[in-house]
Amino acid sequence: MNSVVFQDRDGTPIAMLALSSPTAPERDCIFMSICFTVEALQSRESEILLPDRPTEYRGRYDAADDGVEIRFENQNGWRITVTLDNEGEGEWSAEKNGERVEGFAHGLTFDSCPA
Repeated sequence: MNSVVFQDRDGTPIAMLALSSPTAPERDCIFMSICFTVEALQSRESEILLPDRPTEYRGRYDAADDGVEIRFENQNGWRITVTLDNEGEGEWSAEKNGERVEGFAHGLTFDSCPA
């Protein structure tokens, strides 16, 4: 897995999480904005996933036979968890102070990108 696309519950792309080369169980990652509309850029999901400026995070990357789980905390204290199945499909959630926001996630590898 080289990156993960984060979407809201309507399927609107919000951000892409780029992951460093595997160094299990930890990997470095950074969010990049892929908001295509002003509404998406001003959404709660975007506020959480894309705070202030790009920052590199150190996260857990746990692969298993049935998929992968990625966990890290961003600079604003949101604990983010991504769970993907073997097909690279799944969900993400962010939690802080009792608030939980979630959406869909889609994992990409260099092999799955069109030429």
